[in-house]
Amino acid sequence: MPASSQSPTGSISSPAGPFSPSRLTAFPKWIRSVPILVGLFVYGVFLARHYGAIAAGADSGGYMNSAKLLAEGRLTTPVRSVPEFQPQTRWPYTPLGFVASDGAAEFKPTYPLGLPLHYAVAGKLLGWKWGTTMVAVLAAIGSVLLTYASLREFGVSAALSFVGAAALALSPLVLYMSFIPMSDTVALVWISAAIYAALRAGRDGAWIWPAVAGFSLSVAVLVRPTNLLVLPTLVLLLPGVRAWWVAALAALPGGALNAWYNHALYGSAFKNGYGGVGEEFGWAQFAPGLQNYLASFHWVLPIAWLALIGPVFLPWRQRGRVLVGLSLWAFGLPLFYAFYHFTQLTWWFLRFLLPAFPALLMLGLLAEQEALTRIRPAWRKQVYALSVAVTLAVSLGLGLSWAKARRIIYLGSDQATYLNASLWAKDHLPKDALVVSSQLSSALYFYTDFPVFRWDYSKSEECAALLNAIGRTRRPLYALIYEFEREDAFRNLPGRWTKVASFRAADSWRYDGPMAR
Repeated sequence: MPASSQSPTGSISSPAGPFSPSRLTAFPKWIRSVPILVGLFVYGVFLARHYGAIAAGADSGGYMNSAKLLAEGRLTTPVRSVPEFQPQTRWPYTPLGFVASDGAAEFKPTYPLGLPLHYAVAGKLLGWKWGTTMVAVLAAIGSVLLTYASLREFGVSAALSFVGAAALALSPLVLYMSFIPMSDTVALVWISAAIYAALRAGRDGAWIWPAVAGFSLSVAVLVRPTNLLVLPTLVLLLPGVRAWWVAALAALPGGALNAWYNHALYGSAFKNGYGGVGEEFGWAQFAPGLQNYLASFHWVLPIAWLALIGPVFLPWRQRGRVLVGLSLWAFGLPLFYAFYHFTQLTWWFLRFLLPAFPALLMLGLLAEQEALTRIRPAWRKQVYALSVAVTLAVSLGLGLSWAKARRIIYLGSDQATYLNASLWAKDHLPKDALVVSSQLSSALYFYTDFPVFRWDYSKSEECAALLNAIGRTRRPLYALIYEFEREDAFRNLPGRWTKVASFRAADSWRYDGPMAR
């Protein structure tokens, strides 16, 4: 029989069976909390130390530019352009992280409201560097704590819950997404809060927990719209109709805010800045997406395989409703994203699955615990201790070796090129300069007031028209581009270009006129 009990509503109560740490409970609770608090503090300092609070490429730059607009009380930004060159569309002047409408005088952010709203509030309080850093650190720590609490609420023993929390904290995917301004760990913490509150609601019965679940889900959807897919899970985890209504009412403000923002910017409550993202989904992506799962999951979250092979041990008869709910989220999100084009590309595109990690951990570790209850009582404690040690060692060993091999710890500092190049441009380029850029365009928009010309968004005739206009007006023209962009950029904009500065893999170039004939 399972080591934990079930409430009449079908939820899971805390474990009190053969794996409960009775010896540890002899110590006062505050003493038992000290190592945990110290560990979380060290973890937070580690993340903050290596975090790159920099508006970099399309994602991080897009989020921070949107946050900067919100902090200024705006939703959009005026188009930056030069008067002598006005193309038919605004796309040649559109930096990464923004979308443009034909003839419109403003750019609109590409990304959802949720993460920029977090950054805007934190940035107002602490400044952009420490504000974005604290959002990332608190999201990671909160995810770890809520995952541990959810595991305990779900009926997993303290030792295995610690293994799950540690596996999440040191997953190379969680670390990767916690070192740069991205939405993934923020989505994870709000989904973790929703799942914990829903589990707690089934046992406690107080109205506050369904309210927390509904509110947390609404914020998670603000951060990433696909988090709405967790709704069937919450319906099954919450104990009944009354809890559903409370959760729905608590989610209403967030849903209304999301609808208002989408309508204000994109003309409909059901549209967003991603545009035709549905084109990125298809059957052709499914098999390559699964291949990436097979190649990457044993590094980023090895316990996930326990969730896949362990259903035979789960107590479906006693806990069917809760187990079905968590299974829908644990496997539904990976199934959904298996059809997504980007999932197949590399291991860190499994970041879209981070919000499903707590459910995978709960199913996997409960399956391991239930399997251990079938061991002969005389050997059970020894086998249990060995199983906990092996699970922890394998999870952390595989994950940290992967993180070390890919230099994840340096990810934040590697973004310094974006900051250094932008600040150099701000200090050294003429105030009336036009800057050719693509990869650095979002950073330039955040840190400087220069208009940017997107060589990769522009047709050959537009590039030729720009060079002719620049030749007539003698406006300073510079390029801030990465080495991998150089050949294509200068093919589109031929002429005499002189390198004036270098920033690791990026360079600044000055346009000195057309090629001599």
